Amino acid sequence: MDQVKQVIAAAERAQEALEVANTEKDILEKELLKTKNRLAFYEDPNYRVNLPVGLKGKVLVADPKWEFVVLNIGEDDGVLENGELLVNRNGRLVAKVRIQSVQKDRSIANLLNGWKLSDVIEGDLVIPAL
Repeated sequence: MDQVKQVIAAAERAQEALEVANTEKDILEKELLKTKNRLAFYEDPNYRVNLPVGLKGKVLVADPKWEFVVLNIGEDDGVLENGELLVNRNGRLVAKVRIQSVQKDRSIANLLNGWKLSDVIEGDLVIPAL
C-alpha cells in the first residue's frame, strides 16, 4: 500500500512539474517571437510584423495633438511591437497606426504619416493591416 501511495505522489509531483515547464515554455516562446520580430523589423525595412488573424480592438484614448492612441488590446491578445493596425469607424478607414508599446492588456500606437484620413476618436475599431 505504501508503494502505491508513493507512486501516486510521485506521479502528482511529475504532473505539477510538467505544468510548470509548459507555462515557462509558453512564456519563452512569446519572448522569442517578440525578439525575432524586433530584430527583423530593424534588419529588413520591408518586414511586416504579423499580428493574429481575427484580432480586434478599440481605441480607448486618442490624442490628436501628439497623434497617438491607446488601444484595449495587448500582449494577452497577441499584439507585438511595430505591428500595424487599421483604424475604422462605421466600416470606413480612418487611419493606420503602428504599435510602439505593448502592455499586458493594452497598447500604445502612433498614427502613420499619410494614413490619417480623419481624426481618430475613442471607440474607433482596430484590426490588423495585411
